[in-house]
Amino acid sequence: MLQFTRHTGSPAGDSSAPRGSRAGIGLPARIVCAEGLTAQAVTRHGACALDLTRTGPLPAGAWVLALNGAARSVIGVEQARKIDDALDLLDAIARGDLEARHASSGLAHYFAALQRPAGTTHLE
Repeated sequence: MLQFTRHTGSPAGDSSAPRGSRAGIGLPARIVCAEGLTAQAVTRHGACALDLTRTGPLPAGAWVLALNGAARSVIGVEQARKIDDALDLLDAIARGDLEARHASSGLAHYFAALQRPAGTTHLE
């Protein structure tokens, strides 16, 4: 039987908010191993356990958009890279390393991805 761990802290290390009440955005996650509808995955913030109820069973190496401990949709590796790039830009803006006007073209791709119909797996 596989043992799964869950990353419970936010990137800032604050895990005081109840899991279901946290606002957030989906993060790309790569499935490392899975058993039934539970998987161990890796995101930009580390390892986490994911519920695969919405996506169904997935093989190791698959990419998903994950939020609050659940895989929300299957995405391609290119879409995962673009989302991570956009999140890097947002982090740079939040730190004051980059002005929003310089990041607007990269962020446009991220926000376009959020508005695509469900089931779409690639950005154009």
